[in-house]
Amino acid sequence: MAAARHLPQLQDGWMGDTYFAGPNMAGLRYLYDPATLPHLGDISPIVFYGPKSSGKTALSISLALRWSRLLKERPLYFSNGNTLCKDFAAAIEIDDLASFRTRMRSSKMLLIDDLDPILARPSLQSELLTTLDHLAASGRPVIVTSTILPAASKSIAPHFSSRLSGGLSLPLSVPDLPATFSLIEALVAKIDPLLSLDEIISLLPSLSDFKLSAPDLANLVNICHLHRSEDGSIDRPLVISLMLQRLADRTPTLPAIAKCVARSHRIRLVDLRSGSRLAHVVRARGLAILLARRLTPLSLLQIGAYFGGRDHSTILHSYHKTLALLETDTQLASLYRDCLAALLQPSPPV
Repeated sequence: MAAARHLPQLQDGWMGDTYFAGPNMAGLRYLYDPATLPHLGDISPIVFYGPKSSGKTALSISLALRWSRLLKERPLYFSNGNTLCKDFAAAIEIDDLASFRTRMRSSKMLLIDDLDPILARPSLQSELLTTLDHLAASGRPVIVTSTILPAASKSIAPHFSSRLSGGLSLPLSVPDLPATFSLIEALVAKIDPLLSLDEIISLLPSLSDFKLSAPDLANLVNICHLHRSEDGSIDRPLVISLMLQRLADRTPTLPAIAKCVARSHRIRLVDLRSGSRLAHVVRARGLAILLARRLTPLSLLQIGAYFGGRDHSTILHSYHKTLALLETDTQLASLYRDCLAALLQPSPPV
């Protein structure tokens, strides 16, 4: 199941793999308490609301999966506002509302991510109201996410609003300054304890134009980890540049990195991505893998899949080997700097 990547790793203050609940988030701790989980149906519907990047989707899915695994209950029905609007319209068009209803009402738990598109659809709200009542009658939980508290919407139907307000509604937000410091400290302890906490925090003013979410802060610590020298110091200008790239959604793509390296080594892109063991190709591929690892948030498996279907251990070996070569091979180091400069231009090659 694709949603499995959101499964929580509950230790210390972590509610999910990229969410940290501060001391003021008692509601979240209550929901994730093992004593509460079996009784989610009694406090349903559960509504997570807050701005983009506040963690609503990750929390709702991780809570649903935690509940399902603990109680061994399935199937779960996951959908989002846009998809439900399209499915509802299609069901009306082919006169098959029965199937539309059955899919939701036969589930052990219903999760609707991003309610916002539904708030402008009175007919769909009426349909969902009946479904919520049906699930409530059998004690089956419902989880909903929205950018605003549904009752605050001017377009929501009164009965639908009242039904959604009958459970537990929790506001979420991007971290404030104290929460940001706590989150960075937790991330450093988890990712790389040798990183300087003060040095990472000192980078924040350079990124102050953005509201940094928990995933953004995880990216920041990961980038610092990848660009940390042996003495623990980090390459400040490079880290800031990379974070600005990520925040502006201008992270270099794997094709961009591969083309840049292939061009610098004067080899064909198909050879770079092939299983060729020719020394000059292996050397170039190693540089491309190092750049992909340092400049993108992609996993070792994703990078390996692009470069000929290699497994994560092969990619990790190539990364460390190339990293070591940069210390002694001046030509490779020069090519690395040239590719880095090209890929970090305002409009990186595609």
